[in-house]
Amino acid sequence: MSIHTISQRVLLGLSVLLLTISACRSDDTEVIRLNPQTFNAEDEAAIGQRLTNESWRNENVTRITPDNGEFTDGAYFYLRPLLDGILAQPFVTRRDSFDWQLHLVLDQTPHAYTLPGGQIILHTGLLHQLENEAECVGILAREVALAEIGAPMNALDRQVEDNVTLGDMILGNIVPLDHIIEALPMINYTEAELGLADSIAANLVCESDYEERGLTLSVKRFSEGSPYAAARPANRHWITTFDSRVSECPGADSLYQQRYLEVLEDFVPR
Repeated sequence: MSIHTISQRVLLGLSVLLLTISACRSDDTEVIRLNPQTFNAEDEAAIGQRLTNESWRNENVTRITPDNGEFTDGAYFYLRPLLDGILAQPFVTRRDSFDWQLHLVLDQTPHAYTLPGGQIILHTGLLHQLENEAECVGILAREVALAEIGAPMNALDRQVEDNVTLGDMILGNIVPLDHIIEALPMINYTEAELGLADSIAANLVCESDYEERGLTLSVKRFSEGSPYAAARPANRHWITTFDSRVSECPGADSLYQQRYLEVLEDFVPR
């Protein structure tokens, strides 16, 4: 057998081996990508914390830091008990799995979104478009419901190019995140995710002492071009559906309206 023939066979064998390895890697990646639930609650919390930490390094994002002795501390003192009241309800099964946190961002656009692990971001522009505490509780309930079903993790999994990036984030490895950070405010959910989250949110607001339609009343005022409306399209008659779910709830008429407006005026900059 000539040296040329041996070389050809060696190269052919190496090619087959590389194709096999590539196929195995591709299959492994596909299995993981089709099952975002591979990541447990601890992984989600690590990813969410990494994303929030990286977000604050963005010079275009102005975060209102809590507990820093500034007048804005009053906003956190007011909002945290509202969130804690929602998390204490039996419909929330992941209250102890995540380190739930609120983050206020100084931005005039009406928006709120949630990252994996219960990291909830509220834009001051959204708070100033709300009219009472019932609407604020409704927005928070919807974000908690999305985190409860793991929708932010699923949405992030669809957004990134591969699960290696997510694994590196969990391990704390250096990984380029600029393109991911930039897209976070417009993180999108599927119709099924929104429907399931809205069902949970309806149960959460039913347990409150507020006007249960506070969430839908606030969303009706958001323009279609607002980030909040764009990230959560209501093209499936969501408002009517949500209102019907809470129509038999024992709520009251928009309590604490004045208190909410006073908090905005005193502690939430525009």
